[in-house]
Amino acid sequence: MDLLQVILLGALQGITEWLPISSSGHLVLLQEMWGVSGDRTLLTAVLHLGTLVAVVLYFRRDIWNVITSALRGDRKEALHIVVGSVPICVVGFLLKDYIESAFSTLILVGALWIINGIYLLTYPRRGEGGRDVSLKSAVFIGLAQVAALLPGISRSGVTITTGAHIGVERVRAAKFSFYISLIPLAGATLFKAGSDAGAFEPIYLVGFVVSLIVGYLSISLLMYTVRKVRFQYFGIYTIALGLLTVAYTLLS
Repeated sequence: MDLLQVILLGALQGITEWLPISSSGHLVLLQEMWGVSGDRTLLTAVLHLGTLVAVVLYFRRDIWNVITSALRGDRKEALHIVVGSVPICVVGFLLKDYIESAFSTLILVGALWIINGIYLLTYPRRGEGGRDVSLKSAVFIGLAQVAALLPGISRSGVTITTGAHIGVERVRAAKFSFYISLIPLAGATLFKAGSDAGAFEPIYLVGFVVSLIVGYLSISLLMYTVRKVRFQYFGIYTIALGLLTVAYTLLS
């Protein structure tokens, strides 16, 4: 893999990991277009690490407040984050082989993109009203995150939209979506890195930097669209991309 491909993959990971358009779906499509076979496990882990660091940097003050509050005895928000993170970790571990098989079916990715887009179009168009995350809403949002194990379903899209539907204030729902991504994303990244550590190449560091920078910018864009109630635009994009992907698969 050459430098340009690593840069493009880093940019793709940075853009699609946090915007509600499914990074895994784009990765499957790109591999199909490039004719790439097999899983470049370590490179994938390095790129995910870049977007993980981007979240920590972007929400560093909020994350620090959660940690310090927990240390002082107020563990409510930390508990909500853990509860919201558990479902995807459990399901991902138990159904790992079945989930991985979905990544080899491009037409399924296209169909799931369409479903993802339709769900984003239901994003509520209300004002600033809404409540904070409760234990009950943390469970619902955490369960919604499980769907993002499938390529074509966006983690941020399904969790933020679900949070808005159950009455969580939209910016709070978006932040909580990022918080509950940290544990499963860190776990998956460490697992991938540990399984292929001997394949590290210096060029991967370029991909890490690109995914971090682009990921940070994509988080800013996502938070802007959530505040402006323009989340539905991403739904139009994934529906169009899904239709094109299905058509491409049927005609090729």
